[in-house]
Amino acid sequence: MQAIRVTVSGQVQGVGFRFYVCSRANALGIRGEVWNARDGSVQLVAESIDPSALEEFCASLILGPGNPRHVERSEAAPSGYEGFRVGLSR
Repeated sequence: MQAIRVTVSGQVQGVGFRFYVCSRANALGIRGEVWNARDGSVQLVAESIDPSALEEFCASLILGPGNPRHVERSEAAPSGYEGFRVGLSR
Protein backbone atom coordinates (compact mmCIF):
# COMPACT_ATOMS: atom_id res chain seq x y z
CA MET A 1 0.00 0.00 0.00
CA GLN A 2 1.33 3.42 -0.99
CA ALA A 3 0.07 6.57 0.71
CA ILE A 4 0.47 10.28 -0.06
CA ARG A 5 -0.48 13.54 1.59
CA VAL A 6 -1.51 16.36 -0.76
CA THR A 7 -2.18 20.08 -0.31
CA VAL A 8 -4.01 21.93 -3.08
CA SER A 9 -3.91 25.72 -2.96
CA GLY A 10 -5.74 28.39 -4.92
CA GLN A 11 -9.47 29.02 -4.92
CA VAL A 12 -10.51 25.54 -3.81
CA GLN A 13 -12.90 26.11 -0.90
CA GLY A 14 -16.60 26.76 -1.39
CA VAL A 15 -16.58 25.51 -4.99
CA GLY A 16 -17.25 21.77 -4.61
CA PHE A 17 -13.58 20.83 -4.80
CA ARG A 18 -13.67 18.28 -1.95
CA PHE A 19 -16.60 16.49 -3.59
CA TYR A 20 -14.72 16.45 -6.92
CA VAL A 21 -11.73 14.90 -5.12
CA CYS A 22 -13.95 12.28 -3.50
CA SER A 23 -15.57 11.41 -6.82
CA ARG A 24 -12.20 11.02 -8.59
CA ALA A 25 -10.81 8.92 -5.73
CA ASN A 26 -13.80 6.59 -5.75
CA ALA A 27 -13.60 6.21 -9.53
CA LEU A 28 -9.96 5.14 -9.22
CA GLY A 29 -10.36 2.86 -6.19
CA ILE A 30 -8.37 5.17 -3.91
CA ARG A 31 -8.96 5.28 -0.17
CA GLY A 32 -8.45 8.25 2.14
CA GLU A 33 -9.93 11.55 3.24
CA VAL A 34 -10.14 15.16 2.05
CA TRP A 35 -10.79 18.27 4.17
CA ASN A 36 -10.66 22.08 4.12
CA ALA A 37 -7.67 23.56 5.94
CA ARG A 38 -7.80 26.81 7.89
CA ASP A 39 -5.28 28.44 5.54
CA GLY A 40 -7.74 28.22 2.60
CA SER A 41 -6.19 25.14 1.01
CA VAL A 42 -7.68 21.68 0.67
CA GLN A 43 -5.67 18.81 2.12
CA LEU A 44 -6.02 15.10 1.65
CA VAL A 45 -4.54 11.71 2.31
CA ALA A 46 -4.79 9.09 -0.42
CA GLU A 47 -3.87 5.39 -0.35
CA SER A 48 -3.75 2.74 -3.04
CA ILE A 49 -2.03 -0.49 -3.92
CA ASP A 50 -1.78 0.85 -7.49
CA PRO A 51 0.87 3.59 -7.88
CA SER A 52 -0.43 4.50 -11.36
CA ALA A 53 -3.90 5.20 -9.90
CA LEU A 54 -2.31 7.62 -7.42
CA GLU A 55 -0.45 9.32 -10.27
CA GLU A 56 -3.63 9.70 -12.32
CA PHE A 57 -5.49 10.96 -9.26
CA CYS A 58 -2.85 13.61 -8.47
CA ALA A 59 -2.75 14.78 -12.09
CA SER A 60 -6.53 15.28 -12.05
CA LEU A 61 -6.49 17.56 -8.98
CA ILE A 62 -5.31 20.62 -10.93
CA LEU A 63 -8.37 20.16 -13.19
CA GLY A 64 -10.90 20.40 -10.35
CA PRO A 65 -13.53 23.10 -9.86
CA GLY A 66 -12.61 26.58 -8.68
CA ASN A 67 -9.08 27.66 -9.49
CA PRO A 68 -6.56 25.14 -8.13
CA ARG A 69 -3.11 26.63 -8.65
CA HIS A 70 -0.63 24.41 -6.89
CA VAL A 71 -0.56 20.74 -5.89
CA GLU A 72 2.06 19.78 -3.30
CA ARG A 73 2.56 16.07 -2.69
CA SER A 74 4.58 14.12 -0.12
CA GLU A 75 4.83 10.50 0.92
CA ALA A 76 2.83 9.38 3.97
CA ALA A 77 2.39 6.27 6.07
CA PRO A 78 -0.69 4.20 5.17
CA SER A 79 -3.52 4.54 7.69
CA GLY A 80 -5.83 1.77 6.47
CA TYR A 81 -8.82 3.82 5.32
CA GLU A 82 -11.88 1.75 4.35
CA GLY A 83 -13.00 4.06 1.53
CA PHE A 84 -12.70 7.74 0.60
CA ARG A 85 -14.58 10.39 2.54
CA VAL A 86 -15.04 14.15 2.87
CA GLY A 87 -13.86 15.06 6.35
CA LEU A 88 -14.47 18.00 8.66
CA SER A 89 -12.48 21.21 8.30
CA ARG A 90 -9.29 21.29 10.34
